Amino acid sequence: MRPAQLALLVVSLSGCQSLTDGAREQVSKAYSCPLERVVGVERSDLKAMELRLAGVPKPTPPPDIAADPARLAMWQQSQAESRTQAASYPGVVIEVKGCGLVVMMDCYRKNKVRWGESSVGCSEISKASAH
Repeated sequence: MRPAQLALLVVSLSGCQSLTDGAREQVSKAYSCPLERVVGVERSDLKAMELRLAGVPKPTPPPDIAADPARLAMWQQSQAESRTQAASYPGVVIEVKGCGLVVMMDCYRKNKVRWGESSVGCSEISKASAH
């Protein structure tokens, strides 16, 4: 194989891992669960940021801001903008099951990847026992 062919092969292979496979691999390693026992499904019906914020109470304005209508209006506008920005977060939810666990993962495609590194980044949103 020529060096140019090898370089092309390396470049093409580095970006081909699916988000689901990346999530499966990460859960397999994190919970010592053989990869063949781990299944993953993309949950396009769920938004990563909504899951992350599900248990977080909505903020209330401090008393001094709440007492001033102009400041309260500014605070409410700022909160609305923050919620809109969070709703546009591009993470993809992957539900991963294996070894008695259900793990919800927030996954994304990495912009820069080092040699031997996965092209998928994931972080755990929640973990529960499978019933």
